[in-house]
Amino acid sequence: MRRIIICSCLVLAFLTSPIRVFAAPPPDIRVLVINDVPSVTIDGGDSYLRYGSLGARGDNRIGSKAIIRADESGLFINGKPCGNEAVISSSTRNYTVGSKSFFGKLVVIAKPNGKLMVIDHLPLERYLVGIVGSEISPRWPIESIKAQVVAARTYALNKIDSIKKARPDRSYDITSNIYSQVYHGAHVEDPKATEGVDATRGEILYRDGRIFPAFYHSCCGGETEHAHNVWDGELGPPVIKDSFCKRSPKHTWTYSVPVSKFIKVLNKNNIPISNILTVATTSFQDSPRNEHLLVETNEGLKMIPAKDLRKYFGYKEIKSTWFDVKLKQNYLLFDGKGYGHGVGMCQWGAKGMADAGHSYLEILKKYYSDAEVRKAY
Repeated sequence: MRRIIICSCLVLAFLTSPIRVFAAPPPDIRVLVINDVPSVTIDGGDSYLRYGSLGARGDNRIGSKAIIRADESGLFINGKPCGNEAVISSSTRNYTVGSKSFFGKLVVIAKPNGKLMVIDHLPLERYLVGIVGSEISPRWPIESIKAQVVAARTYALNKIDSIKKARPDRSYDITSNIYSQVYHGAHVEDPKATEGVDATRGEILYRDGRIFPAFYHSCCGGETEHAHNVWDGELGPPVIKDSFCKRSPKHTWTYSVPVSKFIKVLNKNNIPISNILTVATTSFQDSPRNEHLLVETNEGLKMIPAKDLRKYFGYKEIKSTWFDVKLKQNYLLFDGKGYGHGVGMCQWGAKGMADAGHSYLEILKKYYSDAEVRKAY
C-alpha cells in the first residue's frame, strides 16, 4: 500500500498547472507529406475541390479531382497554369492522394528543380490521432498511447516554435518521415487513438519551464542513449536502464551483408576501399553504443561513423548503433540490440510498462525524469 501512495504523489507532482498558455483552439501544424515529385493527383471524393492562395479563400472551383504537375515555370492544375503555389480545399476537408488520405487543406508548392511538394495544414490534435497509427499501434494499451501522444505533442510544438524563430520563411513545420515524426495520414486514424488524444488534450512535457524536443524511438534494447551522442550539442533526458522492452521483436537483431556489397555501398558514399582485412568498433565513453566502425583495408584504416553506417545500409537493416560486428568468410555479420537512436522514450518499453499496469504519467516520468507534464491549453 505504501508503494501505491508514493506513486500517486509522484503522479500528482508530475501533472501541475500550466507554464505557457497557447491560443485556443490549439495551433495548426504544417506537415510535409509529399516531396520532390513531378506530379500528384488529389481526389476530393464527393466534395468539389477549390484552389486559391494562402490567406485567401479558394474561389476557383476545379471539380472533384485535381491533377497537379510542376515544371520550371510553376504549377499546372488539370492542365491550366496557376503560379508557384496552390492551396487545395474542400467542404469536407478530406482528400485522397494515392493510397493515403489527408485532412485539412493541402498546399502544393512548385520547387526550383521543376518538381513539387505537398504540405498538409491541419489542427495539431487531429494530426496526433494519425501519429498513433503511424508511430506505434492503436491496439497497444491505452496508457502507452497516451504517453506517445504527450511526447509527440511536445515534439511537434517544439518544432512549430523552433521553425518560427529560426526559419520563418520555411513553408512547413515538420516532415512526415523518420527524420521527424512518422505520419502516414488520416487513413490510419482509430477510435482508440482519438481516445488517447482527447484524454491528454493540451498536455505537454516541459523542462525548466520550456518545451523541448521530446525524442523517442522504437526500442532501446535495454538502455537509452545520451542525445549528444546522436546530435552534436543536443540535450536529452537522463539515460536509464530499461527492462520493459524485452518483448520487442527488435530487442535483439542480426544483419549479414556480403563483403562485395559492403564495399560497393561504401564506395557509393565516397569511402574508397577495395578490400577488408579486419573490422572492429569503438564505443562512446558514456554509452554501450558505437561511435565508429573501424575497417582495415589495403588503403589504410577507415573510421566510419556508426550513425552514418545506418544511413548507408538502411535503418531497417542496421537497426541501431549498438552492435558487434565480425568478418566471417565473405560476409560481415552484425549482432545488435534495439531499434532507433535510443534517445528518450522507448516505445516498446512504454508498452511494457503499460502492460504491467503503469499509468502514462509514470511512463513519461521514467523516460523524461527531468521534465514535468503540464496543460498548455
